[in-house]
Amino acid sequence: MRRLACLGLVLALLAGPAAAQEAKTPQDRAIGALTVFAVAYAAWIWEGRCHELDGGRRTEFQRLIEADLLGLNQVFEPRIVGAATGSGRDTGESAECGGKNAGLAAFGIEQASDVAATLKGLPPGYRITVTP
Repeated sequence: MRRLACLGLVLALLAGPAAAQEAKTPQDRAIGALTVFAVAYAAWIWEGRCHELDGGRRTEFQRLIEADLLGLNQVFEPRIVGAATGSGRDTGESAECGGKNAGLAAFGIEQASDVAATLKGLPPGYRITVTP
C-alpha cells in the first residue's frame, strides 16, 4: 500500500494540473504510460498466479512487459519504475483468480500494448528526471 501511495504522489507531482486533461505533451504521455503500465504489471503478476492465458498468449504478454520495462527505464529513473512495478505487484498478488477478475490477463495485454505504442511515440531520447 505504501508503494501505491508513493507512486500516486510522484505521478501527481509530475503531472500537475495537466493530469486531468488529455495527454498531449511528451511528459503527459510518459506519465500516462507509466500509470497504465502499473495496471498491466498487476495483470501480469495475476496471470502468473491464475494461469488464464494459453502458452502463446502468456509468452506475448511476457515479451510486452519486458519491452515496456526496458522502455520505461529509458524514460524514468529506476526508482519511479520500481514504484510502478511495486504497486502492480501488490495489486496482482492480492487479486482473486477467476470470478470478477476473469479476463484480467487479456486486458493486461491490451494495456501493455498501449504502453509500448505510447513509448514509441515519445521524442527520441526523451527522459523525465525527478528531483527530491
